[in-house]
This record gives sequence, C-alpha cells and structure tokens, in this order.
Amino acid sequence: MIELRDYQADMMEDARAAMRSGIRRFMLVLPTGGGKTAVSTSIISETAARGNAALFLCHRMELLEQTEATFEKAGLDYGVVAAGRQYEAGKPVYIGSIETVRRRLRSLPNPDLIIVDECSHIVSRTWKQVVDAWPDAWRIGLTATPLRLSGEGFEGVFNLMVLGPSVRDLIEAGWLAGFKYYAPPGVDAAGLHTRYGDYVLSEAAALMDRPHITGDAIKHYRRLSDGKRAVIFCASVAHSMNVAEAFRSAGVPARHVDGTTPAGERRQALEGFRDGSILALTNVNIFAEGVDVPALETAILLRPTRSLAMYLQMVGRALRPQEGKTALILDHVGAAGMHGLPDEPRSWTLHGRLRGSRTGNSGEQMLAVSICEDCYAAYKPAAHCPYCGAATKPTRREIEQREGELEEIAKWEASAAARREQGAAQTFEELAELGRQRGYRNPAFWASKVISGRKRGKRK
Repeated sequence: MIELRDYQADMMEDARAAMRSGIRRFMLVLPTGGGKTAVSTSIISETAARGNAALFLCHRMELLEQTEATFEKAGLDYGVVAAGRQYEAGKPVYIGSIETVRRRLRSLPNPDLIIVDECSHIVSRTWKQVVDAWPDAWRIGLTATPLRLSGEGFEGVFNLMVLGPSVRDLIEAGWLAGFKYYAPPGVDAAGLHTRYGDYVLSEAAALMDRPHITGDAIKHYRRLSDGKRAVIFCASVAHSMNVAEAFRSAGVPARHVDGTTPAGERRQALEGFRDGSILALTNVNIFAEGVDVPALETAILLRPTRSLAMYLQMVGRALRPQEGKTALILDHVGAAGMHGLPDEPRSWTLHGRLRGSRTGNSGEQMLAVSICEDCYAAYKPAAHCPYCGAATKPTRREIEQREGELEEIAKWEASAAARREQGAAQTFEELAELGRQRGYRNPAFWASKVISGRKRGKRK
C-alpha cells in the first residue's frame, strides 16, 4: 500500500465525500510534483477492493510506465492496454494508452471508474470518444493546471474540483523544491499570431531558432547552472535539434527527443539524463506534462507561450524535490512577466480563467515581477534583489505609472490653488481683475457669473 502524505489523505477523503454525495465527475487538482498519481492509486485500490473495475488513461509511454511503477508499489493486480504489450483479460484494473484503448473499445470490459491523467486533453475528439463510450462510469480527472491551453475551463465536463495545497504551500513544507528564477533579456513575441489561445508554434520557432538566442541560453546556463541537468523547452522539432547540437558544440552533453523518437531511444535518453551522462535534454512538449524527473535541476524556457497552463507545466518540471536541491529556471521568453512566478497565488475554478487574477490565461495584463539589471534575477517587487543585493531600479512601466500619478497630483494641486485664489476675491472688481490676470476673453462677464453663482448658493 502507498502511504499518503497528510494533504494527500485530505484529498482522498474529499474524493470519498464527493463520491458518497453522488458526484460522478470531478477533478483532483494538485501542483506538478504533488503526487496526483499516489492519490488516484489509493482511490483505485479502494475501488478494486469493492470488486469494481477501474481504468487509468495516459497519453504517453513515459506516463504509463510511471503509473505502472506506482501500481506495483501499491500491490495492485493490473493489466496494460498499450501497443506492444500483451493484453491479459480478467484484470480488475487496467492502465491504458489512450490511442490503443480507442482502437480496442469494443473488446475491453466496462470500467466502473475511469481516471484521466493530465485531463486537460479530455475535450479532444479522441479522449471524448473513449470516455463517452462508458457514460455510466465514475470519472476523475487529474491535473496541475485546470485550464485548457485556450484558457477555457471544464464546466460541463466535471462537476467539482478537489483542490490540494498551492505550490508555495508545498515548497514551504518541503514537498517541492525551492527555486531561483532568472529572466535574461530575451525576445519580443508581441508580433506573433495566436491560435487556440497560444502562439502559432511555427512563428515562435522562427523567432527563437536563431544562433544568438541559443548562444545566450548557453552563456547563461554556463554562468548559472554549469554541470547541472537541464530540460530545455523548444518551439519545434527543428528548433530542439538545433539547440541540442549547439549545446553539444559548446561541450555540454545534450540530446533531443520528440513525439516521433522511438520509445527505446526516449527511455535511453531519460536514463542518461538520470545518471548524468546527458546534461541537457531538448524537447517539444514531451517533458511538459507528467514525466517525473527529480534529477532535473534546471528548466530553460526557449518556447514563448501565452498559455498559463503550458507555462506552469514547464516550470513545474524543475520543482520536483531532491535532497539539497534548489531548482533554477532560466526564462528567455519573458514568461514570468506574463504569467507571474511559479508560486504566484492562483485561485482555480471550473470556469477556466483565473478568478481574482490580474491576468487571464493569455496574460493581457503584466504581473508585478521585478528583473534585476545586474544578475537578471526575477522576483516579487522589493527594494533590493534577493539574489545579488543590487538596488531595484524602477521599470519603464513603473516610471510611466509614477509620472502619471505625479501629473494627476499636479493637476489637482493647481486646481485647488485656483479655487482658493477665486475664493479670496470677494468683490466684482477683485474678480474682474483676477479674470484679467488669467487672460480670460471677457473678465467682467466671468466675474458677474461668479457673483451670481454665489448669490444662488446663499439662497439655497
């Protein structure tokens, strides 16, 4: 059996309460690295113990293999439905690859419970075809970021959120690694078009796949994280390959993986990364979701994104804990300014875009993050950089805001002085003289209007 942490046990009890109350479709929301699979495995164990069938759905081989390891640890009797794996009939629990399950829908037994890993995919045609094939089954979604890439939520798909602790809570409790965040001067993605809530990747790749940008990433990796294992998030397969080659040319053992890389080669790359023979893994989306690599010490962002969900998935990879580890995040795409730091307080809802947040999924309004001009650290606004101690210089935005405030104050003070001056002029002659000093076209007419207004005010 798996021993749950206190907060995982609390989530487990919340899940039981939801099921007892008849809620058949709900989400378990827990930050990357918080242990969603452990909670769902405990739910499956209880389901199987009552004689009910369960199906755990994944969309990548790495996630399937990680789930297998957790099920083994829990002592579950399970089978696997995946390409290249022998199917064993009559198991109470199955782990299924979504594509293989879709092809074998008619031959599989009906599950009483379906758990959907990384459930942001559930609205796609393939996933809907699978989960809708068993409409009477209980449905639980697992995610760290209950947002679609477009920023939409899951109203109508799930009826309840079971929320775990925040990223900051887990860092303070030691269940996630602390981090340092650096944002060297990067690219301006303002001219990129968007599609389905995120930048068009072909345009993002054209912007990012340039020698000087990759060279800058290598320079800052050498300065801040030399010799540490880094996962590098790229915008296209060609971009990822070029970055891997550039790192190798700079003497950093690097390897590229993507969705078409054979499973054996991907497994080999991960093993090399874990044992330290590979220091840099470049990829497109492969390591953004679910893959557990505690050895990862540095996340390098070379893919601009307007999607808060994608951003949190990428930076969350680096926060998986390891003894003595402080994660490093090197942001070359300005993501912190758009989405906030990884531990920014966020209030999730089924409706999608964040309640009470200063920015939506696409980051239309910049969050308050200071960038040190000396060391490029990104941090919550403070008088001094917490990393190098340099005094924080106001950003252009802050200067503009301050200038605007001063202008408004100046206008108000000038108006107040004018009112006092007019109040001191009591007679028609004094008012007419004031009007002449101010350059009014007809000071006598203005003075008579002021006197008339004062008389009406007295009558009231």
